Amino acid sequence: MKKRLLRIHRAFKSLLSEGGDLIQDIASKGLGLVFECFTVEEKKLLAWEFVRSFTTDRRPAMQVTKDTKVFEEGSLGANPSG
Repeated sequence: MKKRLLRIHRAFKSLLSEGGDLIQDIASKGLGLVFECFTVEEKKLLAWEFVRSFTTDRRPAMQVTKDTKVFEEGSLGANPSG
């Protein structure tokens, strides 16, 4: 059971860096629910792994061209100054 929970935890963690607020929101809530299934010691290890993944893991760089869509239509405000 714990192996499956670890796989689910890692899957949710990987979704945190995906585009879209909905996906990130679901991933963060899923992480919280799965996290509660572990013991205190396991939670410490998961928290350490979580922080380490954002400070050391690197995703492959994405090639950006003139046709690359960086932001979804309407995701930025209409006023350029904020």
